[in-house]
Amino acid sequence: VSAAPRDDAALRARLLAEGRLAPGADGEVELTALLDTLAAKAWIWREWAQGPARSRAFALDLGDVVLTGELDNIHDTGLLQFSASRGHGKTRLGLDVDALVWAALGGPRPSPRLLRGGGAEELPPLPVAAAKAGLRALVDLHLGAQATLLPFMPKTAYALVAAEREGKHGGSAAEKEWKKRGGHGEGESDSVQLAMRGRDPFDDSAPGAAQAFREAAFAVFDALAGKP
Repeated sequence: VSAAPRDDAALRARLLAEGRLAPGADGEVELTALLDTLAAKAWIWREWAQGPARSRAFALDLGDVVLTGELDNIHDTGLLQFSASRGHGKTRLGLDVDALVWAALGGPRPSPRLLRGGGAEELPPLPVAAAKAGLRALVDLHLGAQATLLPFMPKTAYALVAAEREGKHGGSAAEKEWKKRGGHGEGESDSVQLAMRGRDPFDDSAPGAAQAFREAAFAVFDALAGKP
């Protein structure tokens, strides 16, 4: 597979202009470390892709709702998925929705997925009906959340679900995403605290909050797996 030489200076300038990289030496060190981490995966991606990606507009009939949009990263080998982010719930949420749409369109199973910090993943094939049922469940959750609170944040929810699917207690893993040192946890932002209004799922003084969060987490990620 041939590829143009990497232009680190141009990439750094673009990321700086987009506000995605710190200025000065700190940003240069960060970029170098990131590129070194992703280099091997970039080569794997090029081998998978074998040419430029295409987009496909879609309109999926989900009963009384038609879901419309445009799906990117379609290659001759199928839907290819790559993210430079780690495989936390926020990253997987977007990728899994795209994979569900691809399956609902009748495409073959998505090609292996590459995430920063992990190996290649391969999603199991989903029947069209199961994919559409998963999308419909997500639409219903979205519509319901317009009327009442949906106690869901993706990183925390995925940590909980992933741990419990492996037969582990998910509470401790989830709480690490909700409350992080330095105040950077998902549950520590002002907007989330305002929306939750005292219904912190990791606060023993909020009865029922933990169970409500758990139910929402499984509702979302089961739907994404085509098992609503």
